[in-house]
Amino acid sequence: MWPIRPFPPRGSRSSLSGVFLSPTGRTGVQTLQNIEPGKHASSAVNGLPLVVDHAGSSSDTRFAAILQMASDAIISVDAEQRIILFNRGAEDIFGWASDEILGQPLDVLLPAAHRSIHRRHVEAFCMDPIPARPMATRQEVCGLRRSGQEFPAEASIVRTQANGQDILTVLLRDISHRRRREDRQRFLVEVSELLFRSLEVGNTLEAFGSKAVETLADHCVLHMVSEAGRSRSIQWFHSPTADAGLERLALDRQGSGKVPDLIGEILGDGRPTLMQDVELGWLLDLVLPPSSAPDDGYGSAEVEAGQTPAMGGLSVLLLPIRTPANPLGLAILIRSDRSEAFTPEILEMAEELGLRAGMALENARLFSDAQRAIQARDEVLGIVSHDLGNPLQAVFIGLDALERTRADGAAAAPNRVDDAGEICYLSAIRRSAEQMERLIRELLEVRRLEEGHLVLRKTPRSLCALVAESLTLLEPLARVRSVSLVNEVSASQGLEAPMDGDRLLQVLSNLIGNAVKHTARGGRVVVSALRRATEIQVSVADEGPGIPQEDLARVFERFWRAERARGMGGPGMGLGLAIARGIVQAHGGRIWAESEVGRGSVFHFSIPCPAT
Repeated sequence: MWPIRPFPPRGSRSSLSGVFLSPTGRTGVQTLQNIEPGKHASSAVNGLPLVVDHAGSSSDTRFAAILQMASDAIISVDAEQRIILFNRGAEDIFGWASDEILGQPLDVLLPAAHRSIHRRHVEAFCMDPIPARPMATRQEVCGLRRSGQEFPAEASIVRTQANGQDILTVLLRDISHRRRREDRQRFLVEVSELLFRSLEVGNTLEAFGSKAVETLADHCVLHMVSEAGRSRSIQWFHSPTADAGLERLALDRQGSGKVPDLIGEILGDGRPTLMQDVELGWLLDLVLPPSSAPDDGYGSAEVEAGQTPAMGGLSVLLLPIRTPANPLGLAILIRSDRSEAFTPEILEMAEELGLRAGMALENARLFSDAQRAIQARDEVLGIVSHDLGNPLQAVFIGLDALERTRADGAAAAPNRVDDAGEICYLSAIRRSAEQMERLIRELLEVRRLEEGHLVLRKTPRSLCALVAESLTLLEPLARVRSVSLVNEVSASQGLEAPMDGDRLLQVLSNLIGNAVKHTARGGRVVVSALRRATEIQVSVADEGPGIPQEDLARVFERFWRAERARGMGGPGMGLGLAIARGIVQAHGGRIWAESEVGRGSVFHFSIPCPAT
């Protein structure tokens, strides 16, 4: 919010310097002293008359007061670019008092590198028929404070005349604060992109520390803590120009592993803390508390004895790295130059930086946990599938023996009546064993795909023959379910390509089998193909219930089934489509699905083929 200054009280006297436009339309330059509302004033400065008539005297005084109370800088210069008006806003922005700056050249308020450019700009503006326009439409206006500090600004300019002389008035706004906000927001965006670039915890910490010493501090110490409140890791980063001796000194200490009380308090509070003129020994104890006594040879006593790097009072920013729910650690940012000490303005940006770093680290940790869980699951699946395979083979051997015994008995006694129950039981045992064998095979297949161990034996084959073979294999299932299988693939389409026929037969059988299972009695499953310039596309369309859009993106995931997601259950583990995707991708092709609830689904896959 801009500061608001009160008007002078009614009846008080005031002294106002500058250029005024009177209600009569004339322009003048004047220092008005002892002006009382309602009084007449008439004088001239540098031949430029200020005329205030009886009717307008009160209005002119109010206008002069408005100029003085404006928080933006209002500056007027004569034809020689000497300052003839300098309001209070200009005093606050530039640091000059009005009586010090009036009569001085405008160059005093401009950085040396900008003065010649500004003069040419003003000269061109004086030749322009347009009397007013914004400045810095395409380039930044830069001002110079009395302290020597440069700052960005926005400005507009207006030209008036009095007795044939040009008067230029500039309205200037200091945008330093806005520019700092923009720079900080830009910095946060850059840091976020850097932090979220990797899902490895170590890489994320490395990115944060490196960026911190590149842009914010001479040293950055990352003190990460465990859920149990113990120090988990400490990493030290320093800029190329910083003294590395402090890092060596701290990391050579034998720490106790405890989190210092101050760090624990700051992590609990969650807000960054700024500390000035910090003693080096105290900082070392903060970074890595000694394992025994506070003075273990690297504490304050050794600092005073000159056995540590010579550093004066330090500016230290203690920045919690946290998620909205949990603290993860603390970044200790250190500046050794007092002239570059941290200012309170950095605290808001630092808090946002800590949250973003915490989110990036949490994502990396979750990803690492997920990877470990997947690895553990795959190891268990490998063990289970292997261990189940041996007893299952025993089941098949026993089943074969029973079926041979039954066949031999039938041959020896042709008139014997078959036991229907015995036949049913043997058939059920074989179906169950075959289903279990298929599941084990799929588990092993998925593991091979993910480990990149799938071996393809490519030979020139025709997809037309593979489609016909897969339909023949699935004809009994379709007949039981009263589903018609329609083959629209023709040998004349030229569907030859290098492929692993057995693997693609597996893909086709999986897609067609799923289509048959999901198509209602009396429905159709249609298989078609299309030859393009460099690929062959096969499509399997069913008349099933369709797949909701929210499920469609997940149908090729391992262990995921739309029926299970909707609580419908059903046989299988949801590996068939994942295996089909792996086989197609191993061929260099792609696989996808289209569906509409109530109208069925179409599964497509394509594989490369020689250009025609």
